[in-house]
Amino acid sequence: MYFLRFNAYKWVLVNFWATWCSPCLEEIPDLIALHSAHKNTDLVVIGVSMDYPSPKSWC
Repeated sequence: MYFLRFNAYKWVLVNFWATWCSPCLEEIPDLIALHSAHKNTDLVVIGVSMDYPSPKSWC
């Protein structure tokens, strides 16, 4: 569980991704770099994995 109130004075970027999504995997190094550059100042990056055992389990 993550409480956004702990970052009341920071930008929060929430990224939804999955291991089967090629564009998602391509952007992860950039998101890591962004987080590393700003984590102690004004930005937090949160990644949410959308991996499921199968697409049918979404419903």
